Amino acid sequence: MRNYKKERTNDVKGSFRNILSLELSNEAETVGARWYPEAHEIALGLGKLAGYKGDVGRVTVGAGILAALSPQTEWGDNIHLAHLLIGTGHASGQTGVNNEKALKILQGEDPMTVLKGRKVVPFYKAIVNPEGDNPTVVDRHASAVYMGRPLIEKELNQLQSPVIYRRISGAYAKAAKVKGVHPNVLQAQTWLQWRINRGVARQVGVRT
Repeated sequence: MRNYKKERTNDVKGSFRNILSLELSNEAETVGARWYPEAHEIALGLGKLAGYKGDVGRVTVGAGILAALSPQTEWGDNIHLAHLLIGTGHASGQTGVNNEKALKILQGEDPMTVLKGRKVVPFYKAIVNPEGDNPTVVDRHASAVYMGRPLIEKELNQLQSPVIYRRISGAYAKAAKVKGVHPNVLQAQTWLQWRINRGVARQVGVRT
């Protein structure tokens, strides 16, 4: 009998060596190294704007709002939408579901009970604690670096698989250990370089 589940998880099977082999430009190396620490500071500012006191409360709320509004959104737009939501109660351009999640967080609900998704939750955690021991943020670009090529639609549809997520996240952790950097740093650096190589030049937002 064929094991269809095994076949599906074997569709997305790259290597940590592909991550290591991506040559980094000075731009990707420098910007990537400071990406999550800067996102952390932005989250702190958003939490303060939302009226929260204390760094822990501020960064939790700010990061939660950013993460809730992040799907399919460039980073610069992500920040803009977060300001809109805090100021007006609505982030135009995002889905109603994601607006609702961001509003719940703004109103004090725990982001870890509100946020869902194998990309969104690690993104939130990476912003809250850039040097934390959390799974790597895995999206289509990070997955493409791991595979050494863009993913086809069939493979993109499988990124929600916990098996595939652990596989890719583990590859980044292994490659980061070889490089002597934090996995969040390496993920951001290679993510930026992949976009540069693919001609995605928009710099107001450096994530999708």
